[in-house]
Amino acid sequence: HLLPLQPKGKKPEFSLLLGNSTKPYQEHKAGPEVVKSWLDSKKDINIGCFAGTKIDEDYRLIIVDLDQEQPKDLGFPLTPIVKTNRGHHLYFKCHKDKIPAAHKGPRGEIKTNGYVVAPPSLHPSGSYYQWSEYLSFRDVPLADFDTRRDQIINYLDSGVLQDEKQNKENHKETPTATYTTININ
Repeated sequence: HLLPLQPKGKKPEFSLLLGNSTKPYQEHKAGPEVVKSWLDSKKDINIGCFAGTKIDEDYRLIIVDLDQEQPKDLGFPLTPIVKTNRGHHLYFKCHKDKIPAAHKGPRGEIKTNGYVVAPPSLHPSGSYYQWSEYLSFRDVPLADFDTRRDQIINYLDSGVLQDEKQNKENHKETPTATYTTININ
């Protein structure tokens, strides 16, 4: 679910929205012809992607917004990732019955509504929002948020993934589930 944003900005470009409202685009996908019309009308617009929108009958889109420049190997599952001016956006699917409350911590936030700026948008600093290499929607499927919910929330709050924190506290290895993880440097 996309919407047009003002050039180099995060505010909606209301002149391109039907009825000057974002609501129809949050509830229904803008088709390729609509997105093309936005780009034809204003070549320098930014694009936004809504969080919390319906992926299919069972799942909704959740976006984790990390506010750090050079994240190390955080142990997050393989999922689509966007490099932003200050950090990264990680895209997840979440079962409609398990949607978390929006959550904000010192290292970022979980977005379950609202929107984020998406590629190939231009930040006011001059940097572009871009897909991390081999981590676009075309490259990898959405990871399931619920399988790592506690670890992600703990990281946002403290900067340490829950598994790592337990290992340090116990001074021994704790059994954990096996996940495919990525380094997003």
